[in-house]
Amino acid sequence: MKINQIRVGGFYVNEKKGLIREIMSGEGDEHIFWRSYHLDDGEPVAHRRSCCSKQAILRWADREADAVEIARLQRAEAHAQEQEEGRELINEVLKQVPDKMFQAEVRRRGLMKDS
Repeated sequence: MKINQIRVGGFYVNEKKGLIREIMSGEGDEHIFWRSYHLDDGEPVAHRRSCCSKQAILRWADREADAVEIARLQRAEAHAQEQEEGRELINEVLKQVPDKMFQAEVRRRGLMKDS
């Protein structure tokens, strides 16, 4: 493979690790965001998206995934996992926001009347 073959929406296989990486988004050649699935059953790997360069993906991948491997991926489950992880992160962030700042934002959005 060549670096110009690494693209958003592509699926790449590492045989030794038994993984497929789905390229989710990218910002140039240096910031490629991906998620992983197990090659044998298509189950998503339980971790958040990761980021690396196109060059790193090129070194990691043995080949592009074929149509059968891509069809086996449980992408809806991966999306649901990401949604849940996002909610967990929001809850953690909200715990850190001072009450005054939170109340000011609620008022700014018109969700609460001034008392």
